[in-house]
Formats: sequence, structure tokens, C-alpha cells
Amino acid sequence: MSPIAGGQTVSDPQDEPTHRHAHYLHRPKALEHLLALPVSNPRVLDWGEELRVATAEGEIWRVETDGGSAPWGIGLPEPVAMASQPGQLAQVARDGRMRIWEGTELQTELRLGLISQIMLLPIAGGWVLSGDDADGQRQLRMVMDGGGTRARASLPSRTVVGVDSAGVPFLARSLAGGLWRGAIGESVPEEEPTSHVLRALGAGRIVGLGHGGVFFAEGAQRWNLRAVDAAAMAWGQGDLAVLGTRRGELAAFHLGSREHLRYINGHKGPVMAISPSPRGNLLVSAGADGCRLWAMA
Repeated sequence: MSPIAGGQTVSDPQDEPTHRHAHYLHRPKALEHLLALPVSNPRVLDWGEELRVATAEGEIWRVETDGGSAPWGIGLPEPVAMASQPGQLAQVARDGRMRIWEGTELQTELRLGLISQIMLLPIAGGWVLSGDDADGQRQLRMVMDGGGTRARASLPSRTVVGVDSAGVPFLARSLAGGLWRGAIGESVPEEEPTSHVLRALGAGRIVGLGHGGVFFAEGAQRWNLRAVDAAAMAWGQGDLAVLGTRRGELAAFHLGSREHLRYINGHKGPVMAISPSPRGNLLVSAGADGCRLWAMA
């Protein structure tokens, strides 16, 4: 699969016929509930070198897959984004504050001026973020390891910053003709964007939540699915993807396949976050009723 050049647009394939939740997927992944993890009020997850769960109160927990847990550190109350790279962890809160840790030592704290739709991704030597400020203007921030801001810029609405497989940031926007991608600093098309809320997942991957449908895009390929009440999405190894709904349902599946999607009850209320393990055999989900660990078989 070759990466798409900056400034090109990925066209939408024709949607497959569907039923209520149906996407006609083959090789559906069965989710088997293993255990409830001992963390209350989870908000964001990061499963990199280890599984870390941040709570609404600002605690960060290190959680083991056998159910053991231990405090990792004190983070920010009401976290909205958390990401890691080797030896480092970064977190952003709803009030726009950001913290960066080296190991378990707090390295820096700064204010970004972002208050909604915040995304955080690691890049070489630092972090890249996008989100809306208090005036509703979409902003880009690049923060270096020492806490200095290398770049800041205003972006058109519904434009997000992604990171390709080489760690280079790019811009993405969902248009009627498909997903546009371009280099940082390139002019963004003035065409009105679609209503999809985009999320960048790293390695050049973009997902979009829309009214009654979602999409997953990587390089020049895009997969469209019809989904009801989608609230959270994750993308694991290869073509393995996971959906969580506002009704608390979960489903794991392979993109581009043709069997019915199988939802199971996961939480009492909306699924807030989901994260597959690095090996792709486990999944952790978070809701108002706590965290749950699943096996994908």
C-alpha cells in the first residue's frame, strides 16, 4: 500500500448495502470479556510500552492484564488526550493544559489555548496537536521535548493534523470528493468540508465519525461503514478495527470484509475510549462504569 502524496484526495468507494448495523464483514472478530479493571472514572487510555489509564480526577494508573494496578503518577483533571513514545508520556486536559513526563518525572507543563476537539500525537523530538481555541478557531501546535513550542498556526475548520509512518506530520480534511491530505504549510482546499469529525491515529491513519456512518483511511485506501451511534474508534494491527457506540456496544472486525458486524454489550452508557494492545490480541475499553479487558479471538 503506497502512501498518498501531499495535496491529493482519496475518493470514496461505493458503499456496500447494509442492514441496521450491517457492513457485511468477513472474518468477524469475537470479543470475549476477560475482566473488569480496577480503575474508576476512566477518561483516556494509552497502550504503548504499558497500559496506562487516566481518570477524571487526574490520576494515572499502570494496569496489568491480570487485573493488577498501581498508581503511575498525578496527571491533569479531566484529561482529553494522552499519548506516549519510548520513555515519555504526554497528556492534555480539557482546560488546555499539557504535561510531559520523562519516565515518571514531570518534565514540563504548559498552556496551549486549546479547549475542544483536541488530538495529540508523538513526532520525532516532540508532539503535534490540533484542536479548537476559545473562539472556535482550529489551531495547530508543535511542542518539543523541552516544552518549547516550535510551531503554531491557525487551520480551517474540521482540519486535523496526522502523522505518517515516518513520523512526519500532515494535514487532513474530509471533503465531498474524499479525504484530502497535504503537507504542513500547504494551502487547504476552500471547499466546504463534510460533517465528519476526524481523528488521527498515527502511522498515516485517519478515521471519521459522521451521521450514520464512519470511515477508516490509510494511504490511498478508504473503507466506509454504516454505523449507528458510533462514539469511539480504534485501529489495531493490520486491518483490525474496533467500534464503540453511545449505547455501550463494542464490535471488532477486519476492514474491507463482508460479514455482518457483531456488536456485544460492553458498558452501561457511551464508550469513551478503546485501545487495542500492541500485539492486537487484547482490547481495553473505557466507560462511565469503568474499564474492561477483552480478548479478540
